[in-house]
Amino acid sequence: LRIGTDAEARLSVLYIDGKRLHISEEDAQRLVVAGAEDQRRHLMADD
Repeated sequence: LRIGTDAEARLSVLYIDGKRLHISEEDAQRLVVAGAEDQRRHLMADD
């Protein structure tokens, strides 16, 4: 289980079983706490 960032969509992404699914930041954090690998990048907000 791996969590990443879709910079274009500005969403967290769950990578599982060869699939890529957009998930909420709350769900991403829950999965990281449960042991998922956190590969998210923090994006700066547009001015």
